[in-house]
Amino acid sequence: LIWGRGEDGQLGLGHKNNVFVPTSIPRMEGFRIIEVALGLWHSMLLTEKGQVWSFGNSTYGQLGHGNLTEQLTPVLIQELESKRVVSIAAGSAHSVCILESGEIYCWGSGIYGQIGNNEKEHATKPVLVKNLMGITAQKIACGVNHTLALMDNGAVYAWGAGTYGRLGLKSENDQHVPKEISFLADKSVRTIACGGAQSACVCAHQWVPDKDATACMNCNATFTFIKRRHHCRYCGGIFCGTCTSKRKAILRFGFDDPVRVCDYCYQILNL
Repeated sequence: LIWGRGEDGQLGLGHKNNVFVPTSIPRMEGFRIIEVALGLWHSMLLTEKGQVWSFGNSTYGQLGHGNLTEQLTPVLIQELESKRVVSIAAGSAHSVCILESGEIYCWGSGIYGQIGNNEKEHATKPVLVKNLMGITAQKIACGVNHTLALMDNGAVYAWGAGTYGRLGLKSENDQHVPKEISFLADKSVRTIACGGAQSACVCAHQWVPDKDATACMNCNATFTFIKRRHHCRYCGGIFCGTCTSKRKAILRFGFDDPVRVCDYCYQILNL
């Protein structure tokens, strides 16, 4: 079911009208859809057989059909038909997918490097991201003009527009080929997500390394020789002594005796 803005055909209903209630896409009846990806002006559907259908605006080739022709109803991406896709994602004007083999393909706008092919040109057909060959991708995510990929070795790669620091690479420079986010190298990342110009990830519970914290994660006081770092035994964050002055036993983590926790976790543990 789909609904909302239809002015670019991104609803796949054969017209450009806005739709105010969830509506079935006639052409896809009979297909089992396992994943949906919505861009700003285009949409994609992934079937259980690994086929990708796209529709909507294709000004930058984001539909992947080898042309710039908009589609008001879903059209199969022929270039991917024999490759078996397992996951899809869509940005403002670019698209990404992961194959069963773990390879990543991108297409659409390359203005900021968001399709990872080291060029600013647009790609009207899916293009293999060669810099990540040999590493199996697990998850992908697209922002408006950037892309993230989580690999099976735990590494997270980013490429595309770098303004506002959305790539996590310590700068605002655009990145035209995937680059690993070194800050996350030891964080055991579980999943990733992109907003328009921001990124996020979920990491396994662990202590934040001392090197990653120069200030208290609660009051933002800078650590010095006198104001020392202290780990909260519950969330693993690093805080000053004032913000970790409380103690609490944490049986689930094997702490039978009261241990140091931050103020926020202390409140949670006492609920």
